[in-house]
Amino acid sequence: MPISVESEILSGQMKGKTSIATFSDYQEVDGLYFPFSISQGIKDLGSQAITFESIELNPTVDDAIFKYPEAAKITEEEGGDK
Repeated sequence: MPISVESEILSGQMKGKTSIATFSDYQEVDGLYFPFSISQGIKDLGSQAITFESIELNPTVDDAIFKYPEAAKITEEEGGDK
């Protein structure tokens, strides 16, 4: 299990700086281990932490949440064409 990953930033404003990701609080979920805490940032410039309360593998997801919303219908009273 990785504890920390460092990599050089190759482009953009931070080119030449070192990106650091630190993984901790590993917990077992359905026989696999996941870090429940991840901190990611730039070396010597601070970092941002992400903490997971739970991890669920292969949950059942209703296909309706991926449906594109229908266009709103504008009535005459709301300023639509007459």
